[in-house]
Amino acid sequence: MPLSARGVSVRFGGLLALHEVSLTVEVGQKVGLIGPNGAGKTTMFGVLSGHLKPFRGEVFLEGRRITQLPPEARARLGVVRTFQVPRPFPGLTVFENVLVFARFSGRSQDPEASAWRALEGVGLEKWAEARVEGLNVAQLKRLEVARALAAEPRYLLLDEVFAGLNPVEKAALAERIEALTRDWGLGLLLVEHDLKTVFRLAQWVYVLSFGSLIAEGPPEVVARDPKVIEVYTGGVV
Repeated sequence: MPLSARGVSVRFGGLLALHEVSLTVEVGQKVGLIGPNGAGKTTMFGVLSGHLKPFRGEVFLEGRRITQLPPEARARLGVVRTFQVPRPFPGLTVFENVLVFARFSGRSQDPEASAWRALEGVGLEKWAEARVEGLNVAQLKRLEVARALAAEPRYLLLDEVFAGLNPVEKAALAERIEALTRDWGLGLLLVEHDLKTVFRLAQWVYVLSFGSLIAEGPPEVVARDPKVIEVYTGGVV
């Protein structure tokens, strides 16, 4: 059974940020969520992770309704997200930053082993004893993914982890994420502005525009959809 949103609507004051949006992520599946700025992508992440509550619609995890559960409860059930801007704990090493998440996730029986496995998964094991203040942008992005992995997720929600990376760094991180999804059996939902990266990784893509779902399907189909091309200012997606 998947992680799914069904008919989700979110309102901020008079603004309808999401309107009856439904999506599904299966374990082992890589799903992309794209759309222009203000389309509602991060809002949907907030709904799925428990940071936002919809005024209409429901969120289900493997058949269980989790709409009202807070983020920490969802993390214990295996739904874990990253954030656009990494915020590591200053003064701690890379390993210690990851270990915090492993210990407080409530899912790991051996937090140190989980933390180390997460570091290896993103290729940061050589920097395990380094202070986080010395990491560059690409390493901080990997650290953000590692902290989420240390919580032993079944569904990993990645919010713009490729932002700020150069093409070589993006390609290297994409390879890591692809391998993690395959080897760890994760369900992956990826929000990203870099469409080439999304279309490379994702098996299925949802497209939001002004809070509504306007297209979904395999990347090669979505890329040719006239509605999708139109919302990206007439350019070739």
